[in-house]
Amino acid sequence: MKKTKLLLTSLVLSAAVLSGCGETAEAGHFGFGGVATYSIKAPTASAVGSVTTEINYASLVLGKDGKIKQLRIDTVQVKVAPNAEATATVNTGKTVDNAGIDTRSKWELLEEYNMNGAAGEWYEQAENFEEFAVGKTVAELVALEAEDHNFGTETKTAAGVSIHVNGFMAAIERAEANKVAVADVKDLKIGVGGVGTHAALQSNYTIAGAAFDKDHKVVAARMDVYQVPYTITAATEALFAAATINTTKGQVDAANSAIKSKHDLGEAYNMNAPKGEWYEQANKITAYMIGKTVAVALEINAETSHMVNEVAADVTIKAVDYYNAFVEADDTAFNSRIPA
Repeated sequence: MKKTKLLLTSLVLSAAVLSGCGETAEAGHFGFGGVATYSIKAPTASAVGSVTTEINYASLVLGKDGKIKQLRIDTVQVKVAPNAEATATVNTGKTVDNAGIDTRSKWELLEEYNMNGAAGEWYEQAENFEEFAVGKTVAELVALEAEDHNFGTETKTAAGVSIHVNGFMAAIERAEANKVAVADVKDLKIGVGGVGTHAALQSNYTIAGAAFDKDHKVVAARMDVYQVPYTITAATEALFAAATINTTKGQVDAANSAIKSKHDLGEAYNMNAPKGEWYEQANKITAYMIGKTVAVALEINAETSHMVNEVAADVTIKAVDYYNAFVEADDTAFNSRIPA
């Protein structure tokens, strides 16, 4: 599913608009959003404690009647545990790719996710859900969701899913909340992308969504970054060591077991950069992308990991992770996510 990436480095997020008009133009909206929640597994006498963060993200196109015309969703689970020395966290599980560079999403894992669900593998059910959503408003989808984080039996059968859909729905609601007007939604292609990096006590995951015209030029785009902070608990005579969430960090919403994105934090991210806060620079980047291909807009200086055109975009933040996420968004917009 992914195209070749540049070496990963940093993180970011954003929004923008525009599109060409024509006699048969159909006005509508594009939206993109994500949500991140975490769960903590306590250590035992025979196993280390770990943290799993699940990030759901979605791109959608809404017609002028507010009904979904296109939907793309993805989910990534970032699982970490303490290393042997209990000095840092390490990525574990099947979400880590073969090169150990990027954290693979469920769409990227395909059959490797190995869920063996009653309605098919995860990616098959996700595609069923995307198709089921078309022609419905977000409010109508929300109304179908039951209290058990899923649809009722009849709706699950119609939607072709057995998996919980509450994560999808939260991301879709966020995407609608972030919507921007688009002059013509008739022939748009939409995609999503995500890339992950990992440091000793923090995982970073960058998400991006965009709408493209037939020439791969960006019509609307948004990106975001989740930084998941950890702390290590040393082993005792009774328990193994554990990785847990560092709840002293501002991006942690412990009451809801959630992680706030850089866009969510807004001014509270407190980057104090000369070209503006993170969310301001992220919005500048996505605005600069309009009418350009990802490769042209986000060309990266390999030595610095910054945009070659950062002066024109009026930003200073490193953009390589954003580039990689948008390359994936372009790829998922124009190509089948399921290899032939």
